[in-house]
Amino acid sequence: MNKIVTLHLEKIPLSSIKKTAASTLVFEVNQLGFDTLDSGPLSDSWRQQPGTPAYCTELTKALEKAYKEKAPFLRDKVIEKLSAYNLNPLSSKDIVNMNREIYNS
Repeated sequence: MNKIVTLHLEKIPLSSIKKTAASTLVFEVNQLGFDTLDSGPLSDSWRQQPGTPAYCTELTKALEKAYKEKAPFLRDKVIEKLSAYNLNPLSSKDIVNMNREIYNS
């Protein structure tokens, strides 16, 4: 019996002013082996920056959950929490999980 395996692939969000530029970027990123996600116009690229649910997390509905006014507060909250671990370094997985926990709260 064959098992169907579903792989969770991370996508790289791309924002652009021009569709032609976005097409070029999509091609280049795909050449590197990554999938892309059209995250809208460049003016909305703040939705994928630190302090938003899309940062260090899965890019599904996270872009839609982002609030520009809340982003700086959440970003600073993560930095403060990370600063508490200065003597006990965290793994990259721990850091991603911390970001996800705070940004999706």
